[in-house]
Amino acid sequence: MVNQLRLKTAAGFCTAMLVASFPISKSAVAVPNGGSTSASDQSVSPIILTGDDYGSKITAKPGTPILIKLEENRTSNYRWSIGKTDNRLLDTDGMDFDSDPGPASSGVTGTKIFRFKAKAPGTVHLVLNLKRIRSTYATAVKSFMVDIQIR
Repeated sequence: MVNQLRLKTAAGFCTAMLVASFPISKSAVAVPNGGSTSASDQSVSPIILTGDDYGSKITAKPGTPILIKLEENRTSNYRWSIGKTDNRLLDTDGMDFDSDPGPASSGVTGTKIFRFKAKAPGTVHLVLNLKRIRSTYATAVKSFMVDIQIR
């Protein structure tokens, strides 16, 4: 199920898509920082990471959704993007931006949400970079890194 939220901005209206549900298979409940807890009657819970999880090592089973939430300010001309991944082991399920409520004059701050799904056994060194938009040779001003072991 996908809900739409209409946001008022200084330039008019824009529509943001909010993900209300994930297709989740039954197997084990995955948890960040090194493990999963087996449970035969439970669905796979998504692993949710934030900027505080920089440098973490996590373990996930194939089919486990992985969400990474990073702060982003849309008025700064810097955006988070995928710097390094392994598409053989980790599916990219999309990206969303969740705006913080507040007056339009304060800028459009919020959270960039990356959605991935563990696909096949192996280890992925995932890197996300905060870079200036519309610049061909922009270097990252900030990075987020996590090692994902899929088994």
